[in-house]
Amino acid sequence: MESYGDLINNNKVFLDDGNYGFWKSRIKSIIGGIDRLAWKTVLEKWEEPTIKDESSNRIPKPEADWTDEEHKKSKYNSRALSAIHCSVGMKQFDLIQGCEIAKEAWDILQIQYEGTTKVQSSRKDMLASRFENLRMEEHESISDFSSKLSALAQEALTLGKTYKDQKLVKKFLRCLPSRFMGYKTALTVSHDLDSLSYGEVVGMLQAHEMELNGIKKPKGIALTVSRDTSDQGEEDVVSLLVRRFDRALRRIEQGNSQKKTGVFKKNQ
Repeated sequence: MESYGDLINNNKVFLDDGNYGFWKSRIKSIIGGIDRLAWKTVLEKWEEPTIKDESSNRIPKPEADWTDEEHKKSKYNSRALSAIHCSVGMKQFDLIQGCEIAKEAWDILQIQYEGTTKVQSSRKDMLASRFENLRMEEHESISDFSSKLSALAQEALTLGKTYKDQKLVKKFLRCLPSRFMGYKTALTVSHDLDSLSYGEVVGMLQAHEMELNGIKKPKGIALTVSRDTSDQGEEDVVSLLVRRFDRALRRIEQGNSQKKTGVFKKNQ
């Protein structure tokens, strides 16, 4: 298991004006990797232990009298704050250099880059509009478009809005260009789309894209159809049906094209 120092040093990520969403996800993972309590101090403000004096006023509790639990919470607040300090540049550090509590530093950076609650709401609306208007170009690859869609979903996540897999899957299928229409139909007929993850659908579409491009698929990307029917129990039968349905659609389209050609020649 990585030590605290190794975790910080081996996972360098620096905040700048254009990567707040990426930074937020990474630093959250790093602080959580230090300890669950370290991330908790970012979410829930750590406060220095206090006691009552003779006049019943709250005063700082001498550190020598702290309990083990109080020492632990203080330590993880310091480590979370240190992780944040080590992941920002001079410009951002100027904003939080006076902070001694991890949550305070986190909140300052969040307001700086995400804005107030009202601003965040406006950004959510803007992202929702971008999500709905996103389209896949006719010759754009599955990989490139899936990256765009994933990046948009991650950006929304930093603002507290989650796009579930089912919504991403349906959005992706709606955006497919004409060359994927046959496969889209087969996929819709042969699968329960609500049960498929976004990653599964992207993988299936990438495999089909390779077929369209005439590239042999590696074994790790798509299943190989066995000629021995006794082996078909080990293969994804639904995937096999999709490929057969796709080929059948192509034959029908070719047959219709040939019939039209024959009728045209006969009329001549």
